[in-house]
Amino acid sequence: LTTVILADESRTWTGNYPYLETISLELERQLQAAGVGTGRTPNHYALVGFGTDDMKAHIVSVNSKKLFSASKVSKAVRSLRTDGDRPDGFHAIKFAMEHLPLRHGQA
Repeated sequence: LTTVILADESRTWTGNYPYLETISLELERQLQAAGVGTGRTPNHYALVGFGTDDMKAHIVSVNSKKLFSASKVSKAVRSLRTDGDRPDGFHAIKFAMEHLPLRHGQA
């Protein structure tokens, strides 16, 4: 399973990113308990930031990788900014669908 996290980088989200770390680890725990991602194909996570003043969504990579494990979400989150004021979640969704290497057969 690939989970894409869209993170609003506008000023209103200052201090809220630790939640993304916590929820990712809990989601992974629950998925593993249900047998999802326990075989040859592990679960992957991706982080897309959006809402900065330049209005461009962007993929936050970890060690130059667009997809990473739940335990790496905390490292990715540290790269997010909180200086924007133009969040556009719909643009971020479109950007993620067009630029992330999602696996065939997944929604």
